[in-house]
Amino acid sequence: MEKSSWDKPDNDGFDCLLLFKGRKRTDLIAAYFEAHKLSIDLIVSSLVVRAYETTKIIAKEVKCQLITHKDLYPGNRSHVFEMIFSQSDKHESLGHNPTVTSVVHDLNNSAIEWLPSLGLAMVSFDINAWVQIPEATINSSNIITLKMLV
Repeated sequence: MEKSSWDKPDNDGFDCLLLFKGRKRTDLIAAYFEAHKLSIDLIVSSLVVRAYETTKIIAKEVKCQLITHKDLYPGNRSHVFEMIFSQSDKHESLGHNPTVTSVVHDLNNSAIEWLPSLGLAMVSFDINAWVQIPEATINSSNIITLKMLV
């Protein structure tokens, strides 16, 4: 039985590897993107090993660019918004937890208490530049969790 490295004493989670179960769950999320013809231009991941391994699988499956950003973990909402606003305006999709739940709340007043691992928060705006988000009206929003897919 695979045991999560999160269970080891003195583990801050940074170097935890993605287990087989996590890879299978990641495949479900990638399949959801493909089945619903959702496109991603860019995934921004933290440097946390498990997060990077997860996003690498998804980026390969959906054929998008993957970059890392050092301020995403640990991070705060202002770091996430700074990272979003600093991206090229051609990119459409970004995300990483633990702070993405707070960002989702800020963007659409979501009722979700916590966006779980491999959860997707999709918010669409009619904008030409990321910096227009604070003043923009939401076109659509959707939250998908792994439990919804199994």
